[in-house]
Amino acid sequence: MNQGEEQPNKAKNFSLTRVALIASGFCLILIGFLFLVRQDQTPPIVTQASIEYQDSVIIPSLKVEAPVVISDTWEDKTVTGLMEKGVVMLPTPWISGDHKIITAHSSGAVSLGSKAILFSKIDELKSGDLVYLLLNNQKTSYKVRNQIIVKPDEVDKVPKDGSPTLTLVSCWPVGSNSKRILVIADKVN
Repeated sequence: MNQGEEQPNKAKNFSLTRVALIASGFCLILIGFLFLVRQDQTPPIVTQASIEYQDSVIIPSLKVEAPVVISDTWEDKTVTGLMEKGVVMLPTPWISGDHKIITAHSSGAVSLGSKAILFSKIDELKSGDLVYLLLNNQKTSYKVRNQIIVKPDEVDKVPKDGSPTLTLVSCWPVGSNSKRILVIADKVN
């Protein structure tokens, strides 16, 4: 092997080593960022003493506690803006009886703020799990009945039988808005 052939191989090896080091460094930075973001997304632990909102929804099995913001419209831009403050209770004038619909984000997108993951785990709710709704200093308990996945324009598939129910709604699957998950819970007497 002559001197001229050895130089390009050394330069090539040096370049590959530099690329590998840069890629490794980038991966470490990305892993560190994801770790920090993931820690910020941990829902608060719910305890009796931690109830800090006058109007709130509490889902103990998911360790979710969030303020409830009342909306007078289903208009997408308005509801999305309100979700930055908490979960949103939507109006239900077409349903007779005491039926409440609450929606929140399920995406982990950092750009959506701290409320971006409030409903990211509602698919984990099982029949019998409890959900508490505190409105106007009154606590109402609901027991999860079931969940269904629907198209975005089928959110009106909530129970309309007049029974007191609560439906939790979010985009599905997490990080997508192609479908909606509806978790239906019955009021506990």
